[in-house]
Amino acid sequence: MAKAVFAHFMVDNTKYFTIDTWKLEMQKAQESKIDAFALNVNHNAEQLSARLSLAFQAANAVGFKLFFSFDYAGLGPWPKEAVIARLKEYGPNYAYFKRRDGRPLVSTFEGWENAADWPEIKAQTNAFFIPDWSSRGAKGAMALPGPDGLFSWAAWPDASKNMSTEVDSSYTSALEGKPYMMPVSPWFYTNLPGYRKNWLWPSDTLWWQRWQQIWQQQPEYVEIISWNDYGESHYIGGLYTNELHAFKPETGNPAFDYVSGMPHDGWRELLPFVIETYKNSFSQLLDERLVVWYRPNPNRQGSNGGTTANDRGHGQETFDPADVQPNAIYWSVAARSQPDIRVMVGGALITSLVIEEPVGGVGIWHGRALYGSARGDVTVKAFRNNAMIPGLDVRGDKPISSSCSFVNWNAVVGSARSALTVSS
Repeated sequence: MAKAVFAHFMVDNTKYFTIDTWKLEMQKAQESKIDAFALNVNHNAEQLSARLSLAFQAANAVGFKLFFSFDYAGLGPWPKEAVIARLKEYGPNYAYFKRRDGRPLVSTFEGWENAADWPEIKAQTNAFFIPDWSSRGAKGAMALPGPDGLFSWAAWPDASKNMSTEVDSSYTSALEGKPYMMPVSPWFYTNLPGYRKNWLWPSDTLWWQRWQQIWQQQPEYVEIISWNDYGESHYIGGLYTNELHAFKPETGNPAFDYVSGMPHDGWRELLPFVIETYKNSFSQLLDERLVVWYRPNPNRQGSNGGTTANDRGHGQETFDPADVQPNAIYWSVAARSQPDIRVMVGGALITSLVIEEPVGGVGIWHGRALYGSARGDVTVKAFRNNAMIPGLDVRGDKPISSSCSFVNWNAVVGSARSALTVSS
């Protein structure tokens, strides 16, 4: 089993990309040990052919891989002939991700209603098909024609529960040894009434917890949701404010912009460590690294914007988000031994507690600091033996502020690196 990690990439959010922009994002992914982008493509999307041409040129130039995730929900289902044409055009491309047997990998976002198309698509393209037909469940999806494996979109917990591997286990059981693509995501918050979307799923500790579950489950493939889906706040790639197309009045029509000025690059900082551990059960970093994230507004300051925790459209009981999103600053640090994490808000020292520690003390430590009534700039530093670890000093891009019309449930993310070897 050749394990691989992918990132879900929204091609719709590349209107102003040049070949150099594509190269830059691919190089960021390579530095993070990501193997390929799963290109989410809508049928008849604007400039799709031109964008794909640039993407594959860039991928060949930097030695990166891509594969298609055909979106059947965004702009409607893909005609069978159009899928075949795209796969025949790009499947043989050197930059297209292929399995060891040479078959090009292909996925979907939904589209189970078109399952009958896939036997012919596969016959004409030799594609290896791992769709996301999550709306049917694992058993329902495997009862349909076509799948060689399955991808689950269930990357977030119900607000009334902790994230578990219950859904993942249902997939591995239904697949009976066929490949499973396990989802992982750092966050979920969307407030786009134009798309009838306004909810969050509690994600404060999700990024770290989910990677631990991946280590335990050992699926053949992992897909990160997402690289650049800004509207759902789970982006880990570059933030391009000229690509916030979902935030226009004629599309998502949000009450406010909850993304600009809030890059999430820091969530990539520990990916080399967690991905190598997933693949090899061991990893070595050349430096110690600190990642910090928090919401910029206390949970009961300003309007919640009508946002609910959970979504009725998913058949879930909804909650007040303030009841499930504590006012806290979270941190993860890859360290060679236990660090002393000191959190300050507005110049005041806040008590920071370790939530999880690695076996043997070497690896990723995870913790949080409840900030209560403190307001102001956020600073997080790592110490050892009462001395600051050189370089491990994160200053948040935004202060914690009660001055807001709407609570922004998106995350402020920051990171820093030292220069000490870490192995686990």
